[in-house]
This record gives sequence, structure tokens and C-alpha cells, in this order.
Amino acid sequence: MRDTLTILDTESVAGPSGLVGRMARFTDGPEHAGRRAQVEAVLPPVDGLRAAAAQRAAAMVGGPTFDVMPIATAVPVAVLAAALGVADLDLAVRLTDDLCATRGDDPAQALSALVGGLPAASVLFQARDATAALIAASIVAGDIDKGVLDLPVRSTQRNGNWVSLADVGAFGAGRHACPGAELAIALTRGVLDALTGVRLAGPVHYEARPNLRLPIRLMVTR
Repeated sequence: MRDTLTILDTESVAGPSGLVGRMARFTDGPEHAGRRAQVEAVLPPVDGLRAAAAQRAAAMVGGPTFDVMPIATAVPVAVLAAALGVADLDLAVRLTDDLCATRGDDPAQALSALVGGLPAASVLFQARDATAALIAASIVAGDIDKGVLDLPVRSTQRNGNWVSLADVGAFGAGRHACPGAELAIALTRGVLDALTGVRLAGPVHYEARPNLRLPIRLMVTR
């Protein structure tokens, strides 16, 4: 049986149609290499992301008992959008929400226009759910190191089949390894800084996704 890294690097990515299908994540070969280079060129520096995430997350806490997921999904997008030079952060969050929910061309075009192109839009698209899952896993597990080991991102598709990431880690490996792993960790640490001392306030129920452990709600209390 071939090892996971060989499968990830040699089998075709199962990508959607439309503009989302043109993102680096969903392309192969030379096209992927070119689009990945475009994404890497627009990634903001990691410096300052943790502090910005902590400040924004703290501002969103509404009381002693609250749902973490609105914070976990919005803060990474807003902080990255700000680092990319976007002025209307609320609009960036709304458009990214729409794009992740529908993968449609309309929100992809609108988000690309707002942030300066499809590569930058793909950064927000990729960051939203994956970083939210890492934040949630870190809260459930008790710290970020355990959260990463819990594999919040559990699988990816190749040739239409789901491939487990258990052997290579939550950020993947090889040509399609996540280019924003350091950013995701910094953003997660920032949110956790703002939520120091929280504990679970009820059972955790997850969305029915084969690739992500993303809670529907994550109620916590202080």
C-alpha cells in the first residue's frame, strides 16, 4: 500500500467547478505550483497576528457563558483581511462566510474584488473553517498542542476519495501542505489568549463533515 505522502503528491485533487476550483488547493501539477506561489506571495507576516486576534476576540465575548464559534470563524478572517489591507472587515467576514457556505462564483468574485484578487480571497477562504476547527479543538483539548494532535482537519480528497491525514498531521504534507500553518497557529494562540480560563459549558456537537471537526456550537463559561 502506498504511503499517505505519495498519495497526496501524486493523485488528483477533487476540486469544485468555478472560481473556487481555480484556487491552489484544488489544482494539480504546474497549475498548482503557480497558484500556490501566488498565495504565498500575498500571505501577510505572522508578526502582530496573535495580538490582533486576541484584541478582536476579547471584544466579541458577550458574557460569562457564550458560544465560541462566532469568534472562531470571524476573528481569523477579520485579522487576516486587515493584514491584507482591507478596510471593511465586516464585509470581508460576510463574503467569506458566503463563499465557504456556497463555493459560488458571486461571493468569490465579490471577495476577490474586495481583497485584491483570487489568491488573497483564497487565503480567507482557507483560513475560516480550518482555523476555527483548530481553535475549537484547542479549547476542547485544553491547549493548542493537544488541539493540533487532535487533527481538527482530518482528511482531504484525492481522486474523489477521502485520504486520512493521521500520518502527516493536520496541516498536510508535500506539495499541498498548508502554506499558512504559522498564521493559523498565531491566530489560534491569540484567540486562546482572549479566552483564558474558559471551560466547556455543555456537550460538543459537530457538523457532519468527513474532513473537519467543526462544532455546530461550542458553549463555554468562565
